[in-house]
Amino acid sequence: MSVLAHLASAQGRRDEVPNVQLAQRLVAKADTKGIKELVGALHHEKKAMRHDALKALYEVAALEPVLVAPYAEDLLGLLGHKDSRMAWGSMTALGKIAPLQAKLLSKHFQVICEAMERGSVIACDHGVKVLAAIAARSGGSGHKIFDYLLEHLRTCRAKEVPQHGESTFVAVRAKNAAAFKAVLVARQKEFTPPQARRIKKLLQQTVELL
Repeated sequence: MSVLAHLASAQGRRDEVPNVQLAQRLVAKADTKGIKELVGALHHEKKAMRHDALKALYEVAALEPVLVAPYAEDLLGLLGHKDSRMAWGSMTALGKIAPLQAKLLSKHFQVICEAMERGSVIACDHGVKVLAAIAARSGGSGHKIFDYLLEHLRTCRAKEVPQHGESTFVAVRAKNAAAFKAVLVARQKEFTPPQARRIKKLLQQTVELL
């Protein structure tokens, strides 16, 4: 039986439980054939099937990134999709596999940035994770990507700084810790008490690298 028969919409359901359960089964069996079938369904004629396939795929990526990593280019191709759910869903999956595909993804830096800038809040959140993972593993080119992330932290909404700062921290090293710290300190007056506590913790972790 095709794995697509186990997707929520194929069962006449409107919740995500079947998609999550399918992802768990695919991971448990390391079912590469089933995962390939999901990737093919990203272009299914029915929107609900496309959405369900992508949901199952990024759930697989969350559990076992290596199973989805071979399909990085397929996911990149969806970042500009007119259906925002396909765009942010693909960015979500890329956020899970980015540490495994940093070299490939670094070649598509501009595409990822554009998807972040014009996409939804979810696309932006996961886009930061993608770029941080690339910056942490891309040698010389990582400097350019890290600079982009710093500029994003300077200009994004204050409520986004804690989450995006935490995501960016994976790329912070002794050589760039001072610049990262300076951006966070410059925005301290903008935070609510809960946000300020998260930033304080992040600053403490950053100081340890200096």
